[in-house]
Amino acid sequence: MALFSSAVPRSNATNMAYSETDILKTWQLNAKPWIDTLKNGDIPSRALATNKAIVEACLRLKPQRALDIGCGEGWLCRALGEAGVDMTGLDGVSGLIADAQRKGGAKYLTCSYEDLLHGLPDELSPPFDLAVCNFALFGKDLTIALAQVVHGLLTEQGHWVIQTLHPDYPMAAKPGSWATEDWSAMKQPFQSGYAWYRWTKPGWQELLQHAGFKEIKWSEVQVDEASPPLALLIEARKQA
Repeated sequence: MALFSSAVPRSNATNMAYSETDILKTWQLNAKPWIDTLKNGDIPSRALATNKAIVEACLRLKPQRALDIGCGEGWLCRALGEAGVDMTGLDGVSGLIADAQRKGGAKYLTCSYEDLLHGLPDELSPPFDLAVCNFALFGKDLTIALAQVVHGLLTEQGHWVIQTLHPDYPMAAKPGSWATEDWSAMKQPFQSGYAWYRWTKPGWQELLQHAGFKEIKWSEVQVDEASPPLALLIEARKQA
């Protein structure tokens, strides 16, 4: 899963009741429109900045084996695989994984974040030099728990690279609160919105340090120097 839409979520959902399993259910409902959205290039920010940013961030680390967690329909696995990286992609949405498998370029497994917390799939063979999550971390408690799992999947000098919405990106929900995605700015017929947690930079720092990552680097993703940042790139190293 990898969302960066042009929509600005309309409600600050800090006090709303939520279930992190509803996030996965919503993506399961919307696998086809998401695939069509990427196929048609309907999210300009991806072509303008964020796709290139995550590919370059990963390749700078020169990984031999990498794991894309929340890989969606597999575009990033294919991009890194074409550069010589042995890629495995995981996603909890079977429709997205089926599409990724048809397109090839990597090994793809249907596996949700909740599944990872209960044990690794037999087909998964850690350790990896790199784990990557590209706009794929939507929950709060689940992301905290997942961070410790990711730490254990890496080699001693392995890295976790995360691309996420920049804390300064203007929207109704402030960093450190729950926001909603209602898909209203998307061209495809998406169904059913969901709540997602918007992290602050100190929140990411605390999360990663608590999971055992020792060296954390930050960089901003923007179209040009005159434009506000679109995304935050986080590079966390297992051992300093």
